[in-house]
Amino acid sequence: MGGVVLRGNTPAGGPPRRGAPERRCQDREYRVSLTVADYLTIRETVVKGRFMRHTLGEVQWERFSKRVAEVFQSRFQNPIEYTNKVLLAVGTKRTTS
Repeated sequence: MGGVVLRGNTPAGGPPRRGAPERRCQDREYRVSLTVADYLTIRETVVKGRFMRHTLGEVQWERFSKRVAEVFQSRFQNPIEYTNKVLLAVGTKRTTS
């Protein structure tokens, strides 16, 4: 995990612009542990899951989600554990006196 401080806008590697915000960025890893059912519920609510549900229609969606649950239950044990990598960024606007 690393971090970097960016000061102002630095176009083409030039010096920071005066009065520009300072930004701090840091990458992090978070360990996640979920039941298979919770994992699938989360996947259903993200954009891809909602798109598929809309595209398939209710009857085909129910058939599809039931089959996915059966396959996941047979292939994975509770809990499912994985790592989420995220990039955190915070900007601070400088005040001029």
